Amino acid sequence: MEQDALTLLLVEDDPGDVRVIQELLAESGDHAFCLRHAESLAEGLRLLDAGGVDLVLQDLTLPDGHGLTCVRRIRRHAGRVPLVVLTGLNDEALALQAVQEGAQDYLVKGTINGHALNRCIRYAIERERLKSELEAARDQAVAATRSKSEFLANISHELRTPLTAILGFSALLRRNPHGRCDPRQLHYLERIHENGTHLLAIINDLLDLSKIEAGKLSVTVAEIDPAAAVTHVVDTLLPLAEEHDIDLEVVVRKALPSLHTDPLRLQQILLNLGGNAIKFTRQGRVTFTVSESDAGIDFAVRDTGIGIPAAALPTLFDKFRQVDGSTTREHEGSGLGLSVSRSLAHLLGGEIEVASQPGTGSTFTVHLPLAVTHAPAEAYAPALHGSAP
Repeated sequence: MEQDALTLLLVEDDPGDVRVIQELLAESGDHAFCLRHAESLAEGLRLLDAGGVDLVLQDLTLPDGHGLTCVRRIRRHAGRVPLVVLTGLNDEALALQAVQEGAQDYLVKGTINGHALNRCIRYAIERERLKSELEAARDQAVAATRSKSEFLANISHELRTPLTAILGFSALLRRNPHGRCDPRQLHYLERIHENGTHLLAIINDLLDLSKIEAGKLSVTVAEIDPAAAVTHVVDTLLPLAEEHDIDLEVVVRKALPSLHTDPLRLQQILLNLGGNAIKFTRQGRVTFTVSESDAGIDFAVRDTGIGIPAAALPTLFDKFRQVDGSTTREHEGSGLGLSVSRSLAHLLGGEIEVASQPGTGSTFTVHLPLAVTHAPAEAYAPALHGSAP
């Protein structure tokens, strides 16, 4: 089956150079080319606007245009049609600039043969085709991500409204001021409230996920005392630690400088890491260490828990990722927790590292700069609220 001929538009005012291009195309032995010729930029633009052109071969020196001005005008009219510029030996630097302006390639007159011209034309057309496909795929992915984020935000709001009512009424019944609940009913109420709280945390994770992926999660920077921030987190985690019979410890390495960061985001990170450490430690302690580093402040959360297999470490911070194993499945969450923490650390200009061995515990270290210099919300993973890794 014969392929349709490719229409080439040659914009060249020198008859000798036109004849050379015609001869080179004939020399290539490829009869799939149909050559149109324009002697000026204006004529070339007119033929280009008429359509049906598969590639433009353009000289950089024309009667009505020169250099990059020609390239830019051709590119504005070309759309998806690839452009290859023709240049003399002394204009190669200009040709490279033309490529930066959008030309697919360039050819130096007097140095090419038919085979090289054929290959350059076909490669330029193929590159433009692949570029178009990649841009279309990117646009589809962006649209899909936007739709997913909107869906997550909408469904999360729809779920959170009735769930808030359930939690509120269950809290009222648990307080039971009139003594109308027997022990079995009170146990049921405790289960309703615990599972409702867990579900609300997952919903909040999804809401924050939609915000981060939409680039709508911002930071509010304030000056804070790093040691005081950790002490506040530990105080918040004390009830959970007592429930699991885990000791909490705070270690502050010498006097620390103030930290200019978002206190809420930092608290989210440490609560999430500390909550996970408590839940995955059957007995022992969780230690929070704060120290100064060359780059800023380090917050380390070390536990004496079950540890993490080496095979799980590379994907530990992926969204919706959970470490496999019967022990971890006892504490199922949304699989967003560690991904959330790393995303928030990135938002604050920092990073999270992990060191762990099965059976000996894990240490998660949050490295933060002394001051947030930027806060890119895009491309970071979802939110907070103590999901299991």
